Amino acid sequence: MKKVKQTLYNVEADDYSDFRQQMVEELVDLEMDAPHGSLMAMLEELVAEMYQEMDDDSLQSHHDTIFGTEEDE
Repeated sequence: MKKVKQTLYNVEADDYSDFRQQMVEELVDLEMDAPHGSLMAMLEELVAEMYQEMDDDSLQSHHDTIFGTEEDE
């Protein structure tokens, strides 16, 4: 009899959160062993996505914090 692989779609409801967290941890561990260039490309993509998903107030506030605010004198 062939064993069915456990997935997010067939895991018991009580085990879902723990199983999902385990999957995330396994993937993060694997990705962190990638070559430096590959990690930097992934990081750039994630940071760009993070900023694109920010609401206007958060983006403006973050930009002001990093670059300051310039007022015309």
